Amino acid sequence: MPSNLNNQYVQFVNVKKSYDQKNLVVKDFNLDIREGEFVTLLGPSGSGKSTCLMMLAGFEEVSSGSILIDGKPVTNIAPYYRNIGVVFQHYALFPHMTIAENLAYPLKVRKMSAEVIAEKVAATLELVELTDFGKRYPGQLSGGQQQRVAVARALIFEASIILMDEPLGALDKNLREQMQLEIKRLHKKIGFTAIYVTHDQTEALTMSDRIAVFDDGIVQQCAEPAVLYEEPSNLFVANFIGENNNITGVIKTIDEKTVTVTLANGSEAIVRNGNCTDVGAACTMTIRPENLFINKPDALRQNNVDSKFLMNVYVGDSIHYYFTLSCGTQVWVKLLNDHDAPVIKEGDSTHLSWPLDRATAFQESVN
Repeated sequence: MPSNLNNQYVQFVNVKKSYDQKNLVVKDFNLDIREGEFVTLLGPSGSGKSTCLMMLAGFEEVSSGSILIDGKPVTNIAPYYRNIGVVFQHYALFPHMTIAENLAYPLKVRKMSAEVIAEKVAATLELVELTDFGKRYPGQLSGGQQQRVAVARALIFEASIILMDEPLGALDKNLREQMQLEIKRLHKKIGFTAIYVTHDQTEALTMSDRIAVFDDGIVQQCAEPAVLYEEPSNLFVANFIGENNNITGVIKTIDEKTVTVTLANGSEAIVRNGNCTDVGAACTMTIRPENLFINKPDALRQNNVDSKFLMNVYVGDSIHYYFTLSCGTQVWVKLLNDHDAPVIKEGDSTHLSWPLDRATAFQESVN
C-alpha cells in the first residue's frame, strides 16, 4: 500500500453503544483504518460488529466517543453527507428498475447530468463485467449477478468508503467464493477503503488486509490474517480463527517466550507463551490439527505425547485422524489425502509430536 496514504483515514475513538442506557453492545471501540485498506470486523452474532458499521454509516447513533473520517468528526453528520457506499446482504435493489436505472439512482439523487450518468453507468457495468445486463431487471439476474450490481451501485458515485454488511451471506458456497474473488479484484483495481462485516472466518482470512475480532462488544485482537492465525492474543481468538485442539494443564515454568506445561498424566510440554504470568495456574494449550505429527519423532519436534488411535474421517482433500492422548484429552490431526497418509488400525498405540513454536499456552485467568 502506498506510504503517502492516510494511515488514520477512518478512526473509531472510545466508541460505545447502548440501546437501553444500561447494557453496552459496543464497549470502548478503538480502531484506525488506513486509506485504501480492506478491514473486516469478524465475530459471532451479537458481538457488536454490525453495530459499529451502522454507526459509521450514520444509521445508528453513537452513545459516546467519536468517529472521524479523514480527520473530521462525523458523529453528528447525516448519512447522506458522509459519502459512504453501503452493500447489504439482501442486495436492496429496486425491483421495478432496470440494472442501469438502479445504478443511475444515486447519481440522479446527486443531481448529475444525464450525460455524466450515462457515462458512469456504462463504465461501472463494464467494471463489474455486466455490460450486457443494463436493460434487465433484478429478478432476471442470478444471486451473484445481483450482488455485483449492489457492489457497483455502492461504487458508482465514488464513495470514499464502502461498507459491506454480510454481503455474501445469501449466496451458496460456490457463488460466495466467486464473489470473494470479485470483490478482491475490484478493491485491488480501484483501491477504495473497505470495511466488511462477517461471521465467516474463511471469508475474512481470504479477503482482508486486517481483521478485527469481536466478542461481547470488545475487539479481542486486530491484526493481519496470518498473525491472527499463527499468533492469536488469547484463547477466544485461537479458537474462533481456524480449527484447534485444546489441551489443559498447569504452568510449571515461564520464560520470556516459552512456557513449560504439566499435563494431567504428569508429562510435560514446552510451548509458546500466549499470556501466561503465574506459575501453578491452570492453562490451555492450543495446537492446530495440521501442526500435529503422527509417529514421527524428530529433534525439531520438541514435544511428544503417547496416544491411542480412535478413527479417521475422509473429507476429500484431507483425512482427519482422531486420537485420545494419555492425559485423557481427545485431539485430531489433519493430513492431506495423498500417498503419505498413514494407515492406522483402531486402538493402535501411537504418539503425536509437535514443534514448540506451533502450540501456544493461554492462562485461564490472568491476574
